[in-house]
Amino acid sequence: MGSHDARFADAERSFDGFLAALRQKLAAYQTYRRTLGELRALDARSRADIGMDDLAPEVFARAAVYGTH
Repeated sequence: MGSHDARFADAERSFDGFLAALRQKLAAYQTYRRTLGELRALDARSRADIGMDDLAPEVFARAAVYGTH
């Protein structure tokens, strides 16, 4: 019975890790969507002021939230 309990504990830790990663990804996506909305609301002058004139808002928001890879 002991090995069964150990396997269950391992599975539970693995699932907890999965949920933590999922929460983290969801939070980042929500930040991306919020950032994207704010960038889309900017006028042309404001976009130029932050150096975004040649970049699509999606590219800028992705880099701001997830970094550049």
